[in-house]
Amino acid sequence: MSDGSTLLQGGRTRGRQLLFAIIPLMPVLNLGFQFSAEKAAHSVAGRPIDAAWLVTLIMQPWVALIVVLEIASFALWMTVLSRLSVSAAFPLTAISYCLVMALSWFVFHEPIMPLQLVGAACIAAGVFLIGGDEAASLRSTSES
Repeated sequence: MSDGSTLLQGGRTRGRQLLFAIIPLMPVLNLGFQFSAEKAAHSVAGRPIDAAWLVTLIMQPWVALIVVLEIASFALWMTVLSRLSVSAAFPLTAISYCLVMALSWFVFHEPIMPLQLVGAACIAAGVFLIGGDEAASLRSTSES
């Protein structure tokens, strides 16, 4: 028969596994949001901003996808914040900048300048450095 501490340990392990599954989804959802926003914006490009513009925009399937992605992102973000400190979780959102830059190059054929690549590398390094303490803390909690 297991005692309460074993059950608590199992709950923490499942919580961490869930967290490590959710964290990579956050930038992917943001990437989908940005891609959908770009497509929706192109559907009304060059039109005067008036009621017809707004109706045309709202009727785009991309806008419906934006709403779905935003709701999913909010739900996942609340889950992350329930398990990580804001100081550890928030830097993870910066990875989205790197992914959006890569998407804009790959899908929309936008140029990427060398300084942008340096900036993306700095962002990735910063996320790693800031998140390193939290990851070490999670590992030490699981070992105790």
